[in-house]
Amino acid sequence: MDGSEYLKYMTEQVVSYMEIPSEEEEKKQQKMISREPWLTKWFGAAPMGLMMWWNNKTDKKNKTHPEVRSVNSTHYR
Repeated sequence: MDGSEYLKYMTEQVVSYMEIPSEEEEKKQQKMISREPWLTKWFGAAPMGLMMWWNNKTDKKNKTHPEVRSVNSTHYR
C-alpha cells in the first residue's frame, strides 16, 4: 500500500467515524456494557464461583492480625 493510499484510507475512516450520530454511538456503548462476561457465557456460573472462593481463600491467608508482628517490624536493642 502506497503512503498516499494509506492516508486516503485513514482520512475516509476518520470522516466516517465523525459522521456517526451520537445516538448510534450511545447504543453501541450500551450494548457493550450490557454484554455478559465471556467466562460466564461459555462456562456458566461455576468458574465465577470458583474464582470467588479462591480469592476469598487467598485473602484470608495473606491477612495478618494486628497483634502479630513480623520479625522485621520489631526493633532489637
